[in-house]
Amino acid sequence: MYVQDYDESYFNQAWPGGCASVGYFTTDPKLPAQRFSTLLYHYIKSGQIFACPSFSGTTYVASYALYDCAEPAKKKIVPFSAYGINETLLAGANADGTPQIASLASVDSPAVTGLIADNDYIYSWRQCRTSETGKYKKYWTMGDPVGYFYYTTPPRHTGGMNFTFADGHAKWARGTVEKKPGTVSAYYGYYNVLESNDEFDILAACGGNP
Repeated sequence: MYVQDYDESYFNQAWPGGCASVGYFTTDPKLPAQRFSTLLYHYIKSGQIFACPSFSGTTYVASYALYDCAEPAKKKIVPFSAYGINETLLAGANADGTPQIASLASVDSPAVTGLIADNDYIYSWRQCRTSETGKYKKYWTMGDPVGYFYYTTPPRHTGGMNFTFADGHAKWARGTVEKKPGTVSAYYGYYNVLESNDEFDILAACGGNP
């Protein structure tokens, strides 16, 4: 419904966000101020849907507010938001720092492209792995279950996470552990869920991680 109301385009949450009163260490006024959950709330009418019942830890929102950023009282629209976004698709910025809005038409494999998933942080990071074509694609990262990496939470649900995909369906996906010797916990594993269907011939062009 949000996409239909905004000319077949998704919301944008480019780093770091535009609400200074959140208290994050940096803010960019050229960017949106509201966390995506507050934008979707108007269609869902329930703030509790953004609180994962299997999670009770701390979440990190960057400079995106869970309240109306223009409201001094900071009354939350959504009390808690335990999910993050596809950083590749939904957090792009133009050369001048303004939001780079992704359209529905730009997603050529919506059934396998995850938009939103369980996450401590608002952003997903990415893992570049070889796909079935032999070329590199960007997948959702899995954090180290015994370490700490805020870009993506360790699996919350029986070794996996719940994803909402670009075609509208939701599905659980298992984390695949393929930690490389010497790599940090950011690259502990990944989920077989795409952030983008773009293909790259070399690792460096994709993003440079394992």
